[in-house]
Amino acid sequence: MTQLHLMYEQKKDSLNKELQDAYSVALTTDCWTSMSQEGYMTVTCHFIRDWKHHAFVLDTALVASFHHSDDEDQEEETQGPQRHTAQALSNQLEEVVNQWGLSGKVSAVVHDNASNTKDIGTLSNMEVSDVGCAAHTLQLSVNKGLDCNSRIKTVIGGAKRLVGHFEHSNVATKALESKQRQMDTPKHRLISSCKTRWNSVFEMLQ
Repeated sequence: MTQLHLMYEQKKDSLNKELQDAYSVALTTDCWTSMSQEGYMTVTCHFIRDWKHHAFVLDTALVASFHHSDDEDQEEETQGPQRHTAQALSNQLEEVVNQWGLSGKVSAVVHDNASNTKDIGTLSNMEVSDVGCAAHTLQLSVNKGLDCNSRIKTVIGGAKRLVGHFEHSNVATKALESKQRQMDTPKHRLISSCKTRWNSVFEMLQ
């Protein structure tokens, strides 16, 4: 056994003891895509002890080759080790729970609002509550609010194209830096908005 494997087993044993002492736990799931378009799900365990929050990553497993969308009800799936469906995710989650001896201790499963994740707790045999991530719910609300106003969309789209021009042109970037020095203004880099971070739109416009 290598030193790395030995360290892993020691940490796993230590975490197992902590989890067995926990009266109740909540789980959070995060589905994400690698640069090679492989789909993974990470499961993190949370519990309170002595009024302190404890969180441990229990598992990151390959679930499918897929494109995970941050828009509700929009996921594109392809064949992989398992199709990235709610049932496949639920099965993987239940496997993690059994592996760590948490059966009967899970009070809730928190996840984003994508259609293939929002029922993974109730689809399992664990009989736990599904809770949508508050931050992701806020993200979806802001996105829909920005998208429903054509004037706002025009302004944001124009700003994004302007930032994109500088991101793809060294000449334009150098000219901007030169003008900032000439005008004795702070040297700021332009920020592009990101669909998954609503505050990035504000930062881009600012």
